[in-house]
Amino acid sequence: MRGRHHRDQTIRWRPGERLDHLFAELAAQRPDSDPHSTAVEIVGQRSLTFRELDARANRLARHLREDGVGPGERVALLLDHPLEAHTGMLAVLEC
Repeated sequence: MRGRHHRDQTIRWRPGERLDHLFAELAAQRPDSDPHSTAVEIVGQRSLTFRELDARANRLARHLREDGVGPGERVALLLDHPLEAHTGMLAVLEC
């Protein structure tokens, strides 16, 4: 059944593709690819621009690398807050 809210379910994965690279690619392809445009929004609460999300993820990734996290390491994330969840996922992928 196709309704107004149908989403494209086509698999868009390519071998070797990484989520953090896909995020950067999709952000760059946006018609309004201004780094100040909203990347994540918690309606009625707070939002992060692409630039803010990238800066937060980079800071956390640096911290994780300084603590010895690298490729293949397991990192547990407690995803209570959506903005921190997005930041954490991108940061772990950057390690």
